[in-house]
Amino acid sequence: MSTSPRDHISEYASSEYFTFLPTHLKKHAEVILEYGLQSWPQDELSAEDVGRLLLKNIAALDLPDSVRRDAPQLVEAYFEYLDTSGKMPDAAGWTESIPEASAYYEEHLRSDGSIKGETVRHTLAKVGRNDPCPCGSGKKFKKCCIDLLS
Repeated sequence: MSTSPRDHISEYASSEYFTFLPTHLKKHAEVILEYGLQSWPQDELSAEDVGRLLLKNIAALDLPDSVRRDAPQLVEAYFEYLDTSGKMPDAAGWTESIPEASAYYEEHLRSDGSIKGETVRHTLAKVGRNDPCPCGSGKKFKKCCIDLLS
């Protein structure tokens, strides 16, 4: 039976490794790890995938800005604990990807601690009012689907 990184969070919180964490992270550590590592896949993850997963999951939490910014530091310390304690040998690979994942994470974090959105680019051509409606009705756009847009 394979274990998940989430299986050892409470053990970590009562270990001597936990004492080395900055004080502002300790209060939120279990919640961050629980939500930050939810739906952790069992296969190999790229550093960018680790960063995206952390960003997506941690973004949903209501955390102080300093804690949100330092969340990757907590995850790195936890992975090191999993690796050095022998709880999860694959954690060594995850620990190696954390600096790159942290860079991705920080790149997508605003200075106020909120998450930057991704720009959506529309690739379809614009439809003019007098062009045929793209729904295929045969009517002009202004007499068909334009009403749905307003």
